[in-house]
Amino acid sequence: MAAATAIEKVVLGALVARGYTPSEAEIVIAKLRETAKFDGTAQIEISSDGNYVAIADCLCMVRSPKKDEKRQGALLINVKGKEYWIPFVQVGPMSEVINPGDKGILVVKRWIAEQKGFVVGGKAATVLP
Repeated sequence: MAAATAIEKVVLGALVARGYTPSEAEIVIAKLRETAKFDGTAQIEISSDGNYVAIADCLCMVRSPKKDEKRQGALLINVKGKEYWIPFVQVGPMSEVINPGDKGILVVKRWIAEQKGFVVGGKAATVLP
């Protein structure tokens, strides 16, 4: 099994950058194929399983340091000129954006997306908050 689509190749690279071996990353991708699917047609999109939200055109400006096992730090993300602090534990394993300077798709858990206004009334916001 190999990463078939362009997004899967990006996810593979992001996972390897996080310390996964390529074979471990392939297993994660296989699980994501079964659960969290994005069609890539929207600025903000909820995964097919409803657990993750993808936000396009993000820039990571800062990653605060890990304080302990419970406090893993946070990312300061710029989305269309607005800044948002996202706790690192809320960032999905398939996110392209994890380190300062990273640009692309930020994938977060649905709970934090709702808290930040990216999901409103159970649907992806059509206009950024």
